[in-house]
Amino acid sequence: WALPTEQQALLPDGALAASAIRVEGFVAQYALLAHPKVSAFVSHCGANSVGEALLAQTPLVCCPGMADQPANAARLHSSGCGVLVEGGAGGSGVVAAIQQVLENQEAFAHRLASMRGMIAAAGGAKRAVDVLENVEALGFGHLDSGVRRAPWGRRLVLGAIGCAAVLAATW
Repeated sequence: WALPTEQQALLPDGALAASAIRVEGFVAQYALLAHPKVSAFVSHCGANSVGEALLAQTPLVCCPGMADQPANAARLHSSGCGVLVEGGAGGSGVVAAIQQVLENQEAFAHRLASMRGMIAAAGGAKRAVDVLENVEALGFGHLDSGVRRAPWGRRLVLGAIGCAAVLAATW
């Protein structure tokens, strides 16, 4: 569990002493997800976490919060690459979702391998660089349909392009 040191101090004394949970201030997430002993990833489903899990072919237990997370979780669930936690991120819903992943590891492995192949077919790092260079040279006004959106819409487009570049660079 990656939890900043100052937040670790808020955990009750001995709360994790008898558990198999290891708490660290920082975890190199992609390296951890790519480890063969990792069977599932309980995640808020932010774009970076989703991309790293897909590239590592690690099934997700989806506990979305806000922004792009619910949409990412819905896509993971519908593609068969993750399980959406029923009833929010608390307690028994997470346990049931983890059990579902562990009981269907072969099916998840097949779907995740297929998804990773689709990501590679989309162009990888070269494609991400081409997109970023085009946005730099031409802007992204041509992507605007003219329909007024929430003020965060343009930032979301740039964030998605940036995430694609980061993912492609780690590929």
